Amino acid sequence: MYKRTILIILVLFSLMSCKDSTINSQATINKPQIDGVLDEWEGILFSTKGQKFGFGVMNDDSTLHIALTTYDKQTIMQVLRGLTIWIDPNSKKDKSFGIKYPIEADMTGFMDKSNRDSHQNEDFEFFITQRLLQQNSIQIVKDDIPHYSDIDSGEKGIQAKIFYNNGEMNYELRVPFSEFSSDPSEKISIGFESAQLQRPNGSSSNSFGKSQGGRGGGMSGSGKGGGQKSGGMQGKMKETPKSVNIWLDIKLNLEKM
Repeated sequence: MYKRTILIILVLFSLMSCKDSTINSQATINKPQIDGVLDEWEGILFSTKGQKFGFGVMNDDSTLHIALTTYDKQTIMQVLRGLTIWIDPNSKKDKSFGIKYPIEADMTGFMDKSNRDSHQNEDFEFFITQRLLQQNSIQIVKDDIPHYSDIDSGEKGIQAKIFYNNGEMNYELRVPFSEFSSDPSEKISIGFESAQLQRPNGSSSNSFGKSQGGRGGGMSGSGKGGGQKSGGMQGKMKETPKSVNIWLDIKLNLEKM
């Protein structure tokens, strides 16, 4: 199922790349379920120039729905390191309102995706599972003042969910208009900004970490225990991966539904 989904996404990205500066939000009467499964988004995902993820927007008369999807490992790691989605109701790319989910975490040793063998792929999957289990809340930023909320605050509040399976990561977000504007205009802008990756000074390797006798001692081992090294996970970073940093202009569908 997921291999088929990835194939569909590849086709969609090639046919529906964002050639215009403005993306039209799709009208929806039945609100998508915020579960990270993008069945409701089939046919309305777009690719963005220079980015390895797909993006979609829906809205009804009171709520904005956002979806992201990617199968690129580097992009997945950057999103999991920490992602802020900025929403500017004045379409000026202003960072006065944002949703941080996942909340930023230090993942310096996990970014190199080259030369992965089967054991490393197991560790990659294990790490993602553990990272997502830690994400029980979102950070909401309004005028530089952050506060926290559960990822599922009910249909009337902000909801967020990431789902990962077989190399594909999906992200869904629901934000009521009332959270960022009492009277939203037809055009808004949405920004995606991942946390900056800071490589430690003098560091020449990019490893999963030193083994501590298996996963029971933390996520830094190779999972084989017995003090074994993490093998190919240790390797020089060829270059610091670029962070996700993109703004898109969105035209909402505000006709009566």
